[in-house]
Amino acid sequence: MVISLRLFIAISLPESWTAALHSASAVLRKHSLHGSFTRRENFHLTLAFLGNLASPAPAQKAMSAVEAAPFILRATAPGRFCRPDGDVWWVGIAPCPGLSALQRELCIRLRAAGLSVEERPFIPHLTLGRRVIVQDSFSPRLLESVLPSLEVPVDSFSLMQSEQRGGILRYTPIYRRSLGVSSLSRRLP
Repeated sequence: MVISLRLFIAISLPESWTAALHSASAVLRKHSLHGSFTRRENFHLTLAFLGNLASPAPAQKAMSAVEAAPFILRATAPGRFCRPDGDVWWVGIAPCPGLSALQRELCIRLRAAGLSVEERPFIPHLTLGRRVIVQDSFSPRLLESVLPSLEVPVDSFSLMQSEQRGGILRYTPIYRRSLGVSSLSRRLP
């Protein structure tokens, strides 16, 4: 039997960000009729979704070939992607040439390694909730009121495994790649 790993590549966020995003998600939940809301420990910025793979090795090899410099990540206003079954609500990321360069090169390296990567434009965002139906009286300004100014230096990105354990979706980093230093990357325990 072939074991399959559900994988994606992301930027992990510091506790100050996850706390702020969790507060915003709680406000959204309070003013929603329905939705699936991101758990505090699952907030991240997705760079590439890989889906189910038999091995993480091709993704790790592609990640190790990426040459990109560290950069500063800044959050912006909340927004949503409209969907028929409920919207995806998120917090945006300010335009960032360093982030765009990292994501672009990563996708080139992943495709060169034979991995399938989405072709749609990269819209960096931090998901607060999926399939969300808000109350008619809800205003996105409520989210803005609980979100502080968020800024963080980014010096690495990670290969993440997504799995259901005990009915709970968990994201576990299994490999990290440092930015700005071509020889520094490491496998996580």
